[in-house]
Amino acid sequence: MAEVEELVVKFLRENPESTPREIADALGLSYSLVRAALYRLRDRGLVARGSRGYVAVSAVRTRRYRALRVEEGQVGPPSVESLIEAERLSSRIKGLESKVEEIYKRLAELEGRVEGIERSINRIRSLVEGLRLEISSLVKSGASVSMSARRGRRREDRLLSELESKGIINLIDARRMAERSIDEYVREGKVIVVSSYVVSKEFFERFKGKLPISVDKVDSLTPQEKILLDALVEEGLAYLHCGREYRLIT
Repeated sequence: MAEVEELVVKFLRENPESTPREIADALGLSYSLVRAALYRLRDRGLVARGSRGYVAVSAVRTRRYRALRVEEGQVGPPSVESLIEAERLSSRIKGLESKVEEIYKRLAELEGRVEGIERSINRIRSLVEGLRLEISSLVKSGASVSMSARRGRRREDRLLSELESKGIINLIDARRMAERSIDEYVREGKVIVVSSYVVSKEFFERFKGKLPISVDKVDSLTPQEKILLDALVEEGLAYLHCGREYRLIT
């Protein structure tokens, strides 16, 4: 293909429905040169006349269209209107393909989100099952203790024994030691729950007598008393006043 014809075809692909004068002015070529190039391109089926000007026609699409017409028993080259309609249909097909691809991308994103939700649901189910088993164990433990009490069995309470010697125990360990629910000990006034700890009533009252306590005297507290102080602050029952001393909230 001559250089002028290549320029004309390229211009029409980017600017369909252009007139010969518009093509000549845009490319800086003479009007007669452009007209001659359009005639040659039209004869070869590479351009076609539209409603206003000329449009570029794919050479591959033109050959396929001609082959189809031969199969259907038609003769002669395709009409200009048929070629233009073929171009329009091709553009619409490309647009639909792009939309389908976008739909597939969105479906993939939704599938990823659904998988994340399913994983979260499975984790929640595991937590619920763990809580159910723990509650069942606590209920069975409480029922067993109640039956023992009714039968007059008396034995040393392990939790109260440990609290008597230590004063404060982690809530998880306390539940493992307790022969009944921690709430029952609280209602009986034998223990106090502070943050994540169970504290004997006697130990708690003795420690309260030491408050307020200055910051420089905190190091003199026992390890158990330091744990209780931190638990009180965490629970919002005590606070550091002016950075100098710890006080109970009354």
